[in-house]
Amino acid sequence: MYRALARLSASVHALPCRRGARPPRAVLAALPFATVFLLFATVVLAAVPTARAQETPWLSELAGRLEADSPASRLLAELPESAARADSIRVLARYFRGKQPPERLWVINWPGERQADYVDERADKAVDHLITDRQGEEQYGDTLPWYSADKLLNTLSRFPHFDYLAQTYYHTGDERYAGAMVRDMLDFVEHVPIEKADMYHVQVDLRINPWNWVLLQWRVKRWVDVLYYLNDSPSLSDEEYLRILLHIQQETEWVVPRKVLGLHNGTLGNLTAILYVSTAFPEFASAADWYQEAAAFYLAFLDTAFYPGEFLVELTIGYSEGTLLLCLDIFDRLQHDALREQAGEKLERLVDAHVGVMKPNRSLPRYGDHGAYDIRDRLLRKSAALFGRPDLALLADDPERVDAKVATRSFPPESDPYFLSGYYAMRDGWSESANYLSMDAGPYGTNHHHGDKLSITVSGDGAEFIVDPGTSLYQSISPGPRIDLRPGYHHNVVTVDGVDVNTGWDRHYGFDVLDNRWVTNPTYDFLEGVYEFRNSLVDVIWRRSVFFRKGEYWIVVDALHGDGEHVVESNLQFMIDVAVEQSAGGYLATAKNGARLDVQRLESSALAAQVVTGDLEPNPSTFLYQYPTFVDWTRGGRGWVGTFGNESPYPPTQSHPAPALVYSGSTKLPHYAVTVLTPSRDGELAPPVARLILDDEAPGTFVLELSFDDGRTDILEWRGAEWTDRWSALPKDSAVWTRKAGDRPEEIVMLNASWTGQALAAHGVDLVFDAPFEGVLRRLPNRANGWSLYGDTILDAMPGLRHFLIGGEAATRAGQSVPGSPGEWIDLTREDR
Repeated sequence: MYRALARLSASVHALPCRRGARPPRAVLAALPFATVFLLFATVVLAAVPTARAQETPWLSELAGRLEADSPASRLLAELPESAARADSIRVLARYFRGKQPPERLWVINWPGERQADYVDERADKAVDHLITDRQGEEQYGDTLPWYSADKLLNTLSRFPHFDYLAQTYYHTGDERYAGAMVRDMLDFVEHVPIEKADMYHVQVDLRINPWNWVLLQWRVKRWVDVLYYLNDSPSLSDEEYLRILLHIQQETEWVVPRKVLGLHNGTLGNLTAILYVSTAFPEFASAADWYQEAAAFYLAFLDTAFYPGEFLVELTIGYSEGTLLLCLDIFDRLQHDALREQAGEKLERLVDAHVGVMKPNRSLPRYGDHGAYDIRDRLLRKSAALFGRPDLALLADDPERVDAKVATRSFPPESDPYFLSGYYAMRDGWSESANYLSMDAGPYGTNHHHGDKLSITVSGDGAEFIVDPGTSLYQSISPGPRIDLRPGYHHNVVTVDGVDVNTGWDRHYGFDVLDNRWVTNPTYDFLEGVYEFRNSLVDVIWRRSVFFRKGEYWIVVDALHGDGEHVVESNLQFMIDVAVEQSAGGYLATAKNGARLDVQRLESSALAAQVVTGDLEPNPSTFLYQYPTFVDWTRGGRGWVGTFGNESPYPPTQSHPAPALVYSGSTKLPHYAVTVLTPSRDGELAPPVARLILDDEAPGTFVLELSFDDGRTDILEWRGAEWTDRWSALPKDSAVWTRKAGDRPEEIVMLNASWTGQALAAHGVDLVFDAPFEGVLRRLPNRANGWSLYGDTILDAMPGLRHFLIGGEAATRAGQSVPGSPGEWIDLTREDR
């Protein structure tokens, strides 16, 4: 009966008449009476809003969407002509519900061993439509408001409550939880038919559009997962199962031509939904084509959406990590070895980049709108298994066993690479107590911009000290405050004349490669980046340079180049629950675990310092406040940190007060500020006494002396660049760092320098190369005036050493060409010694 009616329906649809017009009278007259009666009955039933009349077309549509040679289609074909509609439903449902579920689902993974006493209060609440997600908790009635512009949980159409309903059902077997999921899916199928989707684009506001890309891709994946959870549930009838299955297919078909959102994580999210459905249900006629198209686009996405071996071009590290996780999930599910081979090497390099900027606590710095707080499971262990990388597993589980050769490897691991993203990380180890500094010295990227150019973060002795403020959730029904933390003055940057670091009106440089100088080796790291306030019509250039003597401290040199008097503010934002108090040498930051960071700032003209926490008075800002209207952020002053990310002990729905150390005042340019950051080690802190000696006749030339309790003295001689031509690039600075034990020089670091200055000359040291040199000279133990030379790999070749005098006597084979190449230690001891 059902099959005969379906064939009749198909023949009627084939009649040559306009939609909505009556069939020609001659055609009707030629039909037998019984056929006319059946045709009349079909038309009448289709016009009557009864459940049975509405059910017949969907089953025909589902059957028509199956691949003709699929096992499901063959089972239908084997039914006798007299088979009832219920037989077709039973056969199809039995086939699909009997499929073996995968070991790992896409969103709601199997929880493991069942726990009969498992309890999740959110699941009990969701049964009564009191739904909880990360935005908060909201009570709904019997019917959920799928299109409501004023609904408070904007993520409702991606079914966040299924995450805990499914797992609670898995553990307890209580059909209340299964029934709640079935109820809500059928409610959606009834009230959000796919026909209405053509009224929307994937980027129409998610408050009114259930097919917004943020919602649809997650809904599709969750529904596929939930069908596996409900395979044997009596709360889901065979007919309901197939109705939901058809809706999944319809929504996937709708998103396929709309999947591309540019170089954006939304594109990849859409691909994951398409790939999941095509691999979970290869019986669909379009599944193979969907898979091939999505897989090919995935490979192209890896080449275009990420800088090769670096980060997502969006340049928000949290979103980059999240997008990379989706890429790894796809890689794990790719069926063809050829596709896996093409993607594997690219993915491994991307993983290494994200691990490279990882903080000691296994989080990522939160430059931009998002963050990731613990990547042990998310990235380290996952990638170790996917790529056979035991080194990544060690970083997650036993960092003390990491190979000593890479234990101090900063990121990028090579000096001055062709580096597009502009994220750098200095470290002296991989343990959770290691010293770490990151800096964002790259372009702005394509999305989720913050005013964070040249901003730094600092960790040490097992604590986060100076942090990027990140953000809170974009909106929440939970109480705030939710401060808009995008403007530059919230970050660890400089503000000039009320103009903070911002994206500027000229967005073309979102992809520009910036002229940073990066040097890294086992002894020290050095980074130099530039930000031009001229983007905001202030004729000032800011250069930030960071020298890291590994294992000990950082020296941060901030130089403002320009003319005249300017109002300058400089900010250091500390982590939540870090106490910042004035000390004898400057300021002392103390974390909850007792770790400390000594902060000493010296400058060419003193600025006033204050600690600001949770200021609600907004600062002036030139940041472009362009953002979707659904955010409920408010503007505020300094001293706030957001915790939007994963696995944070602090609610992501709020911004949290935290101390900001602010230096401000009026100063004449050029202005130099030198900040010495010394972290404790195993709770012990022995900061140096810092002294700054300026050269009044040569602005930008200074000597920094650091005196330690054990008799050591470190000297930094700095020669700042003179910016005489406004149309040319700012010349690079030069510096020499020297360590002395008493009056005896022990180690010298040359930073783009060919000379040693007056400070060393006073101690009888005269060192000259015939070209700028980058590297280390170190006294050899137990050898009179024996020295070893290391030229950093940033050098193309070793320059000649013209002379090296100590106490007026030549200490090395000076005047000769230096044997060897950059990247290796060379013995400079004179042969007659």
